[in-house]
Amino acid sequence: DTAYTTLRYRGFARENLHYLSPEPDQDVDGNGLLDDIDGESTLAEAATAFTNTVAGADRLFVYLVDHGGYSSGNGYFRLNPTNTLTAVQLDAWLDALQNTSGTEVVVLLDFCYAGTFLSALKYTGSPTRIVIAACGDNQPSYFVAGGLVSFSGAFFSGLMLGYDVSNCYSMASSAMSGYQTALLDDDHNGDADNADGAIADGYTIGPTYVAAGDAPVIGEACGNQVLTDETSATLWIGGISSVHPIDRAWCLVIPPGHDPDPDNPVTELPTLELAFDAAEGRYAVTHDGFTAAGTYAVAFYVQDAEGNVSLPRQAYVTQIGYDDRVILVAGGDTNGAAWPAIESLARLACSTFRLRLFTPDRMRVLTPSGFLDYDGDGTNDATAAATGDALQSAILGWALTNTTDRLTLYLLGEGADNAFRINDAESVATNQLAAWIQTFQATNPVPVTLVMDFAGAGAFLPALATDAEPAADRIAIASTRAYREALFANDGMVSFTQYLLAGIIAGDTLGDAYTAARRAIRRVSGGVRQRAQLDDNGNGIPGEKNLDGLLAAATWIGSAFVTGADAPLIGSVSPPRVLETPGGAVTLWAAGVTGMNPVSNVWCAVTAPDAAPASELPAITLSWNLSSERYEAVTDCFTEPGCYVLTFYAMDTAGSLSAPVQSEVLLADAFEPDDAAEQASLYDGAAQTHTFHTTNDVDWVRVFLASNFVYEIETDHISERLDTIIVAYRENEDGTLVFLDALSVDEEGDDLGEYTGIDFPDSGWYWFQLSAYPGSTNQIGAYTFSIEMPAAATCSLIVLGVDDVFNCALPSGSYAEVTSFASGVPQKKYFSGSKNISFTGLASGWYRIDVPKPTDHICREDPDTPNQVQNPGNIYYGNPRHVQLSSGWAMAGFEFLSTVSVTSGLVRDAWTGAFIDGAGFAFTATSGSLSGSVVDGHIMLTSYHTDWKSTSAGLLPANVILGACNWNLAVSRTGYTTAAVTGAINGKPAGSMIALGTIYLTPIDTNSNGIQDRWESTYFPGGCDPDADSDGDTLPNAAEYRCGTVPTNSASVMRILDVQRVAGGLSLTWSAAAGRGYQVVSSGTPGGTGSVTTNGPGEAAYGETTKEWIDTDAASHASRFYRIHLAAP
Repeated sequence: DTAYTTLRYRGFARENLHYLSPEPDQDVDGNGLLDDIDGESTLAEAATAFTNTVAGADRLFVYLVDHGGYSSGNGYFRLNPTNTLTAVQLDAWLDALQNTSGTEVVVLLDFCYAGTFLSALKYTGSPTRIVIAACGDNQPSYFVAGGLVSFSGAFFSGLMLGYDVSNCYSMASSAMSGYQTALLDDDHNGDADNADGAIADGYTIGPTYVAAGDAPVIGEACGNQVLTDETSATLWIGGISSVHPIDRAWCLVIPPGHDPDPDNPVTELPTLELAFDAAEGRYAVTHDGFTAAGTYAVAFYVQDAEGNVSLPRQAYVTQIGYDDRVILVAGGDTNGAAWPAIESLARLACSTFRLRLFTPDRMRVLTPSGFLDYDGDGTNDATAAATGDALQSAILGWALTNTTDRLTLYLLGEGADNAFRINDAESVATNQLAAWIQTFQATNPVPVTLVMDFAGAGAFLPALATDAEPAADRIAIASTRAYREALFANDGMVSFTQYLLAGIIAGDTLGDAYTAARRAIRRVSGGVRQRAQLDDNGNGIPGEKNLDGLLAAATWIGSAFVTGADAPLIGSVSPPRVLETPGGAVTLWAAGVTGMNPVSNVWCAVTAPDAAPASELPAITLSWNLSSERYEAVTDCFTEPGCYVLTFYAMDTAGSLSAPVQSEVLLADAFEPDDAAEQASLYDGAAQTHTFHTTNDVDWVRVFLASNFVYEIETDHISERLDTIIVAYRENEDGTLVFLDALSVDEEGDDLGEYTGIDFPDSGWYWFQLSAYPGSTNQIGAYTFSIEMPAAATCSLIVLGVDDVFNCALPSGSYAEVTSFASGVPQKKYFSGSKNISFTGLASGWYRIDVPKPTDHICREDPDTPNQVQNPGNIYYGNPRHVQLSSGWAMAGFEFLSTVSVTSGLVRDAWTGAFIDGAGFAFTATSGSLSGSVVDGHIMLTSYHTDWKSTSAGLLPANVILGACNWNLAVSRTGYTTAAVTGAINGKPAGSMIALGTIYLTPIDTNSNGIQDRWESTYFPGGCDPDADSDGDTLPNAAEYRCGTVPTNSASVMRILDVQRVAGGLSLTWSAAAGRGYQVVSSGTPGGTGSVTTNGPGEAAYGETTKEWIDTDAASHASRFYRIHLAAP
């Protein structure tokens, strides 16, 4: 943008400027229109510009600025993350233009290794070609203080003043001589040597005059100054020419690392008034404030009495004497599994500090062995062995006695019990380190930055809180929370330090580097859930919104500059995607992978859902695909529910590693379906990872909270740009949910999770509805939901024992027993009328929990998988159950059902009295927490239950066990109207034995012919005449239906089978059907009307096919005639 505005000032019309940028939609000149940038900086756009747009031009100025590099000796310029321009291609375009049009060309190249372009841009034609490279062929190009101090900045300052190319080059080359060596070739032979410069001398870009009007002009300014031991410099200007008297002279001091903010006026920069020194004939001021390491840009101005302001004149002040010191400690057991990664990261840290201009005498490096060769020269770069005394000496001796102006302390390695393990036998506790830092700053009140990357580092933050009015600034960064693990996986490449130093190397502020590292380690750490913390307002409380991070955002480690000497860069990777089918093929890719050195390999580390990558993450190697021009791999490894985090890396042939670039693959999480309250997953103390795998996805979670604890409830986003909402409810005794406004939150924006909490809640069930904010940029993604207690050295275990029938406590005498696997010693506590028992002060480890089943209760079973009560690994239903405790808390819920048993019942046909088999029993609860639940089989409330069906004798099955509440009953069978029995079980206490009695089902008879439709369709699919005798056995169809005989078989008929005299009387035997009732009537004459009932009704039991009756009075009659009647049920 500076180049554009300078060239516009130099008289170039907008139509004569062709500006390409990766971000084309910008208003460069501030006129409110997007009319300045002509297109995106792609190879295609560049080709069009050189071959068409500038064709026929008399003169051409080409300016290329961004990252550059070389491969196999060939230089290239990065147009955007995916396109590069080679020196050979640029030369071909320029040759064609100059050979065709005779165009005079000036090329300014400001990117790393720009000098590699000179030889390729040599030209044998006669038109002028001047090539300027900001740095040599083996040098990076620096952009100091946010680009304010750079070759380009100085060159265009000269151009603004009307200098010719030679003077602009000299000014810029001198300004950056401390960083890089510029090159100029104006005889276009491809070399920069003493023969060059004659053509550039007097050659101007744009008009050969300066249209300054009546504005004053600053003739000369003080030279560039380098400060070593002092912080004071004299700034002056002279040789001022002006039509009107000079009214004021001043300068703006632009500190190292200044990043201009368009919302803040430039006048907020330090302004120094210059006084006229008559003896010297110049305006001057002496300023004692150049304390920060790095380069200050000083812009001078004068104003005349008419208000005209001069163009700026610039000078530079570089501070290299500021005493900025760093202490690095790599701690731990050198024989431990993590040590190789820790040692590798220590070398990376040392290299980073050197890159940030810490000299060896201002670095103190401590390792357990006292040896570390970070630069590979075979010599020891460590200062001493890492011990507590050595660290104390480094802080309160070496740093304190050398008038340190700023101190950075970096602790890297192993942690144990919230202490830093400085070697295999010694640890540094929180209070020790805090006391040393407090003493240091009390004696030498200078800023201190602490970075701590080890397990439990977060425990140090409260101890490092400063006093109410601290002596100096203090920034404390912990890579993980108290009692939590810190990862050093994949040889240290998966670690907070790796990610943090990537930002520091790139010149980011400490705040920006921390933010990127915090996001990266959180996403890649899976089930470890490593979460970095920062406190820079001195109160010991990390992560306070709008309070913490402000100081870190304006702080650098070492010198504040940005260098183009970057590691490999990954331009883009495969975007996040939702995988509908587990195990489906997915193409992973990385594009725009470039670097100063050739890229040697590209890979992707995969963090599976809830993985705990203690040492190694699976890595997938990506191979170059020539047709798509990107690195690719196809994999089908995404099979588990949840979120897979993808972390892409690139490495060049020099061993430099890129900053990680992350993406993700989402599948429906393991808790789905959980879109409604009744589908809520149970929270047991372990954080749950959920995904919003569809737009408008909602997740529900339920948890039992005990009253004697403090709970912190939060969501933590794995996916970028996700914005969650927490809505909370409490369950009433009747099962209804009450909205809790105080616990519901929607405060944070994209990327940050939501946080709420409750202290000593009423014991009971709490429900949380989790959703994505509908106005967020991303409603698809992954997050973790956690309910935690404030960190403690020991663990707490909440054992819940509930009778789910009425959501009440277990009966008197119920207890829980917790046994440590390590000690084998049980702890026993009684519920005593409470739903929960708390076991506190437990050490980390595995425990067995037993809650014996109370009398007249059953264990509630897993609704989907059988035999889980017998599975101690089932965290919801196992009894006994095995639970692992780490830091924090866990909940083990044991759910029981108080029961009643239904011991008898009979189902019969209301028209025939037949016993009905296969009738289904469905009980509906009408009281208690089960109200509305329908139970129709054993085991109750499970999907795999065995349906309750009446036996062939019409009897109720033997395993009807129900909750001890009130139930209605529905009995159903095909061909019958369902019988509803209201209050079938009512007011019965646990342990009751209940008899249902006989339940009659009424047959369905849609044609009202007195015959059941099902019986009719069995024998007469086309319908039948109830009065017809279809089989000619003298019994009409309707009678056969009621008698239970077959209407199409004449042998199947109700009749007397045998009559015999027996001792004591006369025996009659007749055919019968189960469940039917029979009467025997007698008369003195055949068909007599005076028949007398002599027997019955008698009922045929299940399995009876004949009935027998003995008439003991038969001998008293000379003759007697008998008839069998079918009795109504």
